[in-house]
Amino acid sequence: MFSNIRKQLSYSNLMASAAVFIALGGGAYALAIPAASVGTKQLKKSAVTSAKIKKSAVRGGKVRDDSLTGADIAESSLGTVPSASTAGSANTANTANTAKSANKASAADTAAVASSAAAGSIGGAALKESTKVESAGTTVAAGGSAAETAVCPSGTTVIGGGSFWDVTQGILNTDGDLLITTHSFRSGNGWIARAGNASGSPRDFHAEAYCLAG
Repeated sequence: MFSNIRKQLSYSNLMASAAVFIALGGGAYALAIPAASVGTKQLKKSAVTSAKIKKSAVRGGKVRDDSLTGADIAESSLGTVPSASTAGSANTANTANTAKSANKASAADTAAVASSAAAGSIGGAALKESTKVESAGTTVAAGGSAAETAVCPSGTTVIGGGSFWDVTQGILNTDGDLLITTHSFRSGNGWIARAGNASGSPRDFHAEAYCLAG
C-alpha cells in the first residue's frame, strides 16, 4: 500500500499538499533571519534607493574624498570665502589702476611736451634751430701746440663744442694718435680747444661750437 502511495507522490503533489495544510491551519509563518546576517552579497544591484536612506544619515565621513564634483554642490548654498571676497574684482581693479596711472602719465608727458614746445625749446614749428660754427683753424708745427676758439653768432647760445684736425684719411691712419686735443671747454659764448702735434709734420687744427638759436 505504501509503495503504491510513494509511486503517486511527486514534488508538485507535496508542495500543493503543504499549501493546503497551511491554509487550513490558518497560521502565519515567516522566515527568521539572524541579526547582522545580511551583507553585500544578499543585496541586489541598485536595491538601496534614495527613498530608503534616512534623512541626514550620510555624513561627510561616509563620502569618499574628492568624489563630489561641482555638479553635486548647490553653489547658492555656499557663503563667500573670506579671503576671496575681492578676488573676483582684483584683476579688474589692478587693470583699472594701471590704466588710470598710464593715462595720468600720458597726460603729464603730453603737458610737459606742450609746455616745452610753447616755450620754444622743442616740438613742431617751435623747434629751435641749431648750427655748428668752426674756427678758421691754425697750423700746428711738428712737436708744437696751439689753441683755437669757435664763437657762436649773436642771438644764439653755445650748447656744446669740440675740435678736429684737418687731415686726410691716410695721414690720420698713420699718425692720428699723435694729434692730441689736450683741452676742450666752453669759453664765453663759444668753445675753445687746445691741441698738441706729436707727429713729424705740421697739421691744421680747428675748434667747433654748437649754437642754439633764440
